Amino acid sequence: RLLARAENGWRLMQAIKPHAAPVTTIAFSPNGKALATASTDGTFFLLSWNADLVLPAASEGSPPPVRGGWAPVGFAKVGGVATSLSFSPDGGRLLVCVGGDPGPFGGGVAGGSGEEGEIIEFEVAGLLGASPPDTSVTFEISPPRRVFKLELRPPPPPPEKEKEEGKESKPAEEEAPPPPPPPTGRPTVCSYATNTSFWACYDSAATAGVVYEGT
Repeated sequence: RLLARAENGWRLMQAIKPHAAPVTTIAFSPNGKALATASTDGTFFLLSWNADLVLPAASEGSPPPVRGGWAPVGFAKVGGVATSLSFSPDGGRLLVCVGGDPGPFGGGVAGGSGEEGEIIEFEVAGLLGASPPDTSVTFEISPPRRVFKLELRPPPPPPEKEKEEGKESKPAEEEAPPPPPPPTGRPTVCSYATNTSFWACYDSAATAGVVYEGT
């Protein structure tokens, strides 16, 4: 727990500092046992819930020490500023929406430049199991990743008109609406819909107000 409900508001229970730069977004796994944070430093940090961790009182007037808290798993570079994080419904993957320049903090990685913005999926199930990664030397981790480049599917061909003798022709059907613009610009937000599909939005003027589904 980070906060606890008190008589007149909230009390601080735990404070964590996984980044050296401002945090841009956070996400919890569906089972509540994993926490991901991202920052302008061009990384995301993964933490897991440790029921055996004993936390001291966070500040004067806080509740006495409690058992249970967030333990660090490690961080990974994403090549830019992550603007959105989302865990898959099964909690085994993390979707990272990279939409900004990492600036002086760097964060570039092979397979992810962040210059045009990217959507990257990380396999994190193995990091949250019974055998966490060895962080005795460094907290940097390198989970398997997949970079998504969304492209519109070509529209289906128009149906062929049936010609029947002796029958009046049917009135012309209404024209189909124009297809949506292709996804351009940098992704601003992304979220899993199922374990195999997600939704994403982009920041260009042409894509304003459009939500895209990717698989």
